[in-house]
Amino acid sequence: ENDGGIMSVTTAASSDLRWYQGIDRKLWIILGVTYVGWLLDSMDLNLFTVVLVPSLKELLGPEATPQLIGYYGGVIAALQLLGWGVGGLIFGILGDYWGRSRTLCLSIVVYAVFTAMSGLSTSWWELAIFRFLMAAGVGAEWAIGTALINETWPQRSRVAASGVMMSAFGLGYLLAGLINLVVGAYGWRYVFFTGVIPAILVAFIWRELP
Repeated sequence: ENDGGIMSVTTAASSDLRWYQGIDRKLWIILGVTYVGWLLDSMDLNLFTVVLVPSLKELLGPEATPQLIGYYGGVIAALQLLGWGVGGLIFGILGDYWGRSRTLCLSIVVYAVFTAMSGLSTSWWELAIFRFLMAAGVGAEWAIGTALINETWPQRSRVAASGVMMSAFGLGYLLAGLINLVVGAYGWRYVFFTGVIPAILVAFIWRELP
């Protein structure tokens, strides 16, 4: 009876806390890493959106009519979504065996490297392949990041923490637009080259993420 009373008091005290109160530093690091990772995910994913027209206009050459640019742009966008799903499935399973933090590092390297390689494309289908592989890393980061939060944060705070992480997607879209404003004048390839920046995050994750 005494144990039950203590448990009920503890539960009541915990329920009185706001979602961000009483959270360990380690959990804030996890949320911070997954937030920044998802933000940079969104940035790399949406870089194609902001350079779709100039990239395909160059890669398609003289036959680059607005209709063809729209068609091949749609094909590449569809392949990105497919890669997102495939990456989430494969890396999600890998994370169960290899560990969340290691798999998260790998996913960031994948989407950073293949975003940068998109700037080396010499044809629309090369760009499509690079964007598919990039999106696989994006899907992986989402799957691993969500799992990390759900497995480490207390139940009372998981929904809010996941919401904070997901809010980074819109900011990543904004960041892609800002990059295009700053770098786009030098050409669409340089916009893609900036996509390698997220790889810097890997060093921090490897050292700090439990």
